[in-house]
Amino acid sequence: MAEKLKVGVLVSGSGTNLQAIIDAQAEGLPIEVAHVVSSRPDAYGIERAKAAGIPVLVMNKGLYADPRAADEMIADTLKANLLWISLAVFGVVAGSFLFVRTPGGRAWWDAQKLKLPIVGPIFHKLALTRFARTTASLLHSGVPILETLNVVAISVGNLKMEDALKEIAVKIEQGETLSGAMSQYPIFPRIILRMVMAGEQGGAVDTMLEKIADYMDDELEHTLSGLTSLIEPLLIIFLGVMIGGMVLAMFLPVFDLVNQVR
Repeated sequence: MAEKLKVGVLVSGSGTNLQAIIDAQAEGLPIEVAHVVSSRPDAYGIERAKAAGIPVLVMNKGLYADPRAADEMIADTLKANLLWISLAVFGVVAGSFLFVRTPGGRAWWDAQKLKLPIVGPIFHKLALTRFARTTASLLHSGVPILETLNVVAISVGNLKMEDALKEIAVKIEQGETLSGAMSQYPIFPRIILRMVMAGEQGGAVDTMLEKIADYMDDELEHTLSGLTSLIEPLLIIFLGVMIGGMVLAMFLPVFDLVNQVR
């Protein structure tokens, strides 16, 4: 008589693998289940294994559970509460949009998006470009500086810069220079302040602001080019991880089956 192959069975999930091995043993195949280790006391085949006198060890879920059993438990929880989770996500997204539409929410968001990594400098340079280009165009057309700043404040597209420009207009009305008033707001970089000051001294603020707009356009283009070159390797890594995950998902069950047979 051929010697029976003694195997230990690790039960993960529902326990159908244990049931299949017990059925094979009952049909006369030279397989003997030496012991069973399970993370679920109610797994399929556990009671049959106990009735056959096979030692069964149910391990503590909190410390020794098969990670796949935890994944199944999470998946079951998500399926059971899918409606509530969807409603919660929709509520958070809708609430965020409504909050941003309020004056206080828009002011908070416009201030925060300038501080965001990677895209924050893009928002900042875009607002500075709009400020410099529009101000230069209006001043060149002969519009007074106070009226120009009030018009530009509405067109920059950022509430933090809009508030700063309106306050700058008030300071200029009180006798301060444009560069002196702008220097009190960190939203304007030092290089822009120096160029505006040079324009005031030369009597050509509109020309200098036009040069500032061209400079900021170049900076914005350079930033976007760097961002594009950064996205390409990240995209390659992301695709590699996705493909690797798909391959592992296909072959891990095969490896598990081989290990269980051994």
